[in-house]
Amino acid sequence: MSVEHPITWLYVPGDRPERFEKAATSGADVVIVDLEDAVRDDRKDAAREAVLAAAPTLAQTPAAFHVRVNRLGSPRSDDDLRALADAAGLAGVRLPKVEGAADVDRAAALLGDADVPLYALVESARGLLRLDEIAAHPRIHGIALGEQDLLTETRISARAAIDQIRVTTVLAALAHDLPAPPMSVYPRLDDEDGLVRSCRDGAALGMRGRTALHPRQLAPILAAFTPTQDEIAWATRVEAAWSAPEAAGRGAIALDGGEFVDAPVAERARRILADARAARP
Repeated sequence: MSVEHPITWLYVPGDRPERFEKAATSGADVVIVDLEDAVRDDRKDAAREAVLAAAPTLAQTPAAFHVRVNRLGSPRSDDDLRALADAAGLAGVRLPKVEGAADVDRAAALLGDADVPLYALVESARGLLRLDEIAAHPRIHGIALGEQDLLTETRISARAAIDQIRVTTVLAALAHDLPAPPMSVYPRLDDEDGLVRSCRDGAALGMRGRTALHPRQLAPILAAFTPTQDEIAWATRVEAAWSAPEAAGRGAIALDGGEFVDAPVAERARRILADARAARP
């Protein structure tokens, strides 16, 4: 299954096949079966086999089915990509540690004729400096930050600097007609208030949705990225006024109360309503 406007993305370890179906029916828009960080080295081959065996079933569940392969350029990653070329119903392959277009080219070549969408995870200073190149690649359907690795490498901890990196990623995505990137995982599972605040901060920077480590994080993420009732009410008024016959051919109109509405404001209203429909089908 594919999801047009994903908000929630849930990781599940590739060596825990007993969790696959639960994850895929948890309400997440996308379930990401992980072959990389969540799997010990001595279990990676078994995890790959488990994913391939479960692929036909996962493809029939409500969530879109993605796989995150091992670190690009490693022998395990090469084996992952070759194997996934035959995975039934795969909606996306997530490429970790992407540092340039050449990494995407290599991954695409290993997948052969499989025209599966590729998603780039940028997790290093080198990758960050090549964001535009990565986002421009014709095989890339989305980009996201791997913030834990990136911040560890760069030793960046200042909130302003992290926000700047996030905005840069949003701009790179939108400049190449990609979806706004989802936020990286929030690692504190028992801090729902902190998760919601963090999601709202990311939404204010233009990010859209978030990856989760546990199903309990899905509802707070969805709530944080869903327009409020006040926002929906405003957008509905704007859309109705802008679409009214008397507004035809006019460059701007005024709502009751004098609020100025032109084409960019009307487009913002349409996007709010689209986000609300995506979150509340």
